[in-house]
Amino acid sequence: MPLNDEFLRALGRVTANFSALEHHVSAVVAGTIGANQKIGQAVAANFSFTRSLDYLSAVCKLNADEGEDFESVGDLLPHLAELEQRRNQIIHSAWMTPLLDPADRTVVRFKMSTRRKSGLSHMSEETTKDDLENLADEIRETAEKLAELAFSLAEKGLLNIQVFEGPIASD
Repeated sequence: MPLNDEFLRALGRVTANFSALEHHVSAVVAGTIGANQKIGQAVAANFSFTRSLDYLSAVCKLNADEGEDFESVGDLLPHLAELEQRRNQIIHSAWMTPLLDPADRTVVRFKMSTRRKSGLSHMSEETTKDDLENLADEIRETAEKLAELAFSLAEKGLLNIQVFEGPIASD
């Protein structure tokens, strides 16, 4: 049975909001690299999300004496890592609807994996549209918090970020 549009919309919100969060993390990484924003972007473009968090952790520790904004970014990093894990669980799973009751508003997240220690394992978990909407909202709120911290650091001259003002798409 196919997934309903409400569920697919919620799944899309998780994906889109995480993409925005990832962009903010990348912008902060790029902004710490130096005065030339494009060089920072070139470096940050090659970092995975996890590598970006590792880098930011080091930067925050090195700049701990610069004020509470770097400390706040550092404090946010474990939550960013947790959101990435939760997003990965959602995105890299198969989704199935209950066959017995089409009115049931739950779906089942299914994942197979193999590990050297335990071999093949199967995992399933019931999820609702609201569960995904809540995750999407949490990711969005965290991205907004990170953006606020980045702008605060930029205002103090501690981060070199530029607001993108060009066209989103061109003909």
